[in-house]
Amino acid sequence: MFQAVKDLARQYLPSIPQAPRNDTPSRAERLAALEVARAQTQARYDAAVAQHGRRSALAQSAAADLRKANHELMRVGVGR
Repeated sequence: MFQAVKDLARQYLPSIPQAPRNDTPSRAERLAALEVARAQTQARYDAAVAQHGRRSALAQSAAADLRKANHELMRVGVGR
């Protein structure tokens, strides 16, 4: 009976492609991507400070993004 239900489901339901199970990036790949993002954010912060000063809104926004990037890097690096 179960086979009959499966056959009916295949016949009437649209086929949904299944993603491969191993499509998540490895921990090393995530760390590498986070390090690149952190380096880009650090460069953006340094440029904002050089152009507008440390207390400018642009520099403070970049500093907040840098703190978030550092936190995410630490979180993934520790492996929680």
